[in-house]
Amino acid sequence: MILKDSKLETSITDFFNSIEDLFDYRKKNKWKSNLFKFLLFLSFVFVTFSVIPVFPKVMDDQFQSLFLWLDAVFLHSNIKFSFWISWGLSVLVSLVILGISYLPYLYWKSRENKFLKPFLLKFCYAYILRKELKSYLLNENEVHLEKGTKYFEKISEPLQTLHISGEKTPVGSFTFAEIQKSLEKQNGLIKFTDDSKEIIESTNTIDEKIYSRLEKRIEIDKILPLIEIITLYEFAKVKPEEKNQNGEKLKEYKNVILREFYQELTKIEILDNNNDVDSKTSKIKTFFSNIEGVISSLSRL
Repeated sequence: MILKDSKLETSITDFFNSIEDLFDYRKKNKWKSNLFKFLLFLSFVFVTFSVIPVFPKVMDDQFQSLFLWLDAVFLHSNIKFSFWISWGLSVLVSLVILGISYLPYLYWKSRENKFLKPFLLKFCYAYILRKELKSYLLNENEVHLEKGTKYFEKISEPLQTLHISGEKTPVGSFTFAEIQKSLEKQNGLIKFTDDSKEIIESTNTIDEKIYSRLEKRIEIDKILPLIEIITLYEFAKVKPEEKNQNGEKLKEYKNVILREFYQELTKIEILDNNNDVDSKTSKIKTFFSNIEGVISSLSRL
């Protein structure tokens, strides 16, 4: 297997360790940054509808109450409430809200350099998933599999679909099988080899072969090699100049890595219902075995 390269293994681990803090910081705080961006957008909408004006009409009673309070506490005037006062208050209130929203937005904007860059996320998810699967195979603690399907969903989409873009606008996303059928139907000159067809067919079985095993938490040893290849492939995408122990740059055989993934995938069978039953039976046996152990321990007291 391609991944059996001690130099690359060390490089992959060192690279993840160097960006792990940024990854964790992004996971913990990115939602806050997105939240304040959204609130700032709503504030701009509020200002726009106040100036047009829309809110002065919709919230006339509220602005009148606000004016009466301000007049009683601060102004002490004989001014009568009118549409223009309502409009002015709505603009003033919306600008205050905009200012309040803008401050936290600026704060998180200044800290964006602490967030891991989006193009590195798939590598991190692949590396963490690989690490968790290895830990599970060592100690059989299912805690390591709790986020297995979630992590796999983060990295599996590019393995099954291809994004096709035009010169100016994106065209869309298509599965490899859809592209094959379209080319064969519309252009008889294009022929696919048996090897290519096998690879394309394997892309349709990724969820059935990998996701299902993660979901049912069985036969993890069969899918770990595939996750290792994905990890190397994602590493090659973000560090194309990295060299293996033979001095070859990853960018020179990135597609070879991906081809090996599909070839290894074809060797794994699709799970059937018996596997699901065996998985549930195994969990039930483990549960009762634990109960028997507790009862046995209590009987000795």
